[in-house]
Amino acid sequence: MENNTWTLVPLLVGRKPVSCKWVFKIKQGVNGEVEPYKVRLMARGFTQTYEVDYNKTFALVTKLTSICYIFALAALEDMEIHQMDVKTTFLNDELEKEIYMQQPQRFVYQGGEHLVCKLLSCPYARPHT
Repeated sequence: MENNTWTLVPLLVGRKPVSCKWVFKIKQGVNGEVEPYKVRLMARGFTQTYEVDYNKTFALVTKLTSICYIFALAALEDMEIHQMDVKTTFLNDELEKEIYMQQPQRFVYQGGEHLVCKLLSCPYARPHT
């Protein structure tokens, strides 16, 4: 809720909320020491219905030929290449359809157990839009 990813609303008649689950991971440093614990809330997009919750699917990936072309162009033009990871890219993605998700386990709003999360942007693992 702090990331403005969803808002709690009553479920519309005829709609089915997408389930979700928590994924926990322990990160280790190069020396084997435990770094910060990681937790992510994953919307389980495989429970969606075609043309109700989404119209198309795609994955944000790059073809190997595109990468080879970029490297060749950089070598030809004597350019430098820099790389970066954007870990929160899905948090900034807007949805094309209204998608409802069950409230996360252990974080159910007191007095609003009947409410569902209306997604405003995508939880970390993007449901298909």
